[in-house]
Amino acid sequence: MNEKKVIVYTQTGCSACEAAKEFLSQEGIDYEEKNIRSDELAMKELTEKYNSRSTPTILVDDEVIIGFDREELERVLS
Repeated sequence: MNEKKVIVYTQTGCSACEAAKEFLSQEGIDYEEKNIRSDELAMKELTEKYNSRSTPTILVDDEVIIGFDREELERVLS
């Protein structure tokens, strides 16, 4: 069971975002989704706190993964 905190910054129409969420769901990993188009605070966090302008940006505890990199995501989740 995953005990790491996972946040996925997404936006509507992002196919890589959908792939990342599907991967996490298939692995049974709970995550919080923050849509940067409907949540101004999420957009601010993404750009200012994590210095990213891309979706998905995935936070696993304190590690930031920009884009859906399955191997990197598996590594930080293990």
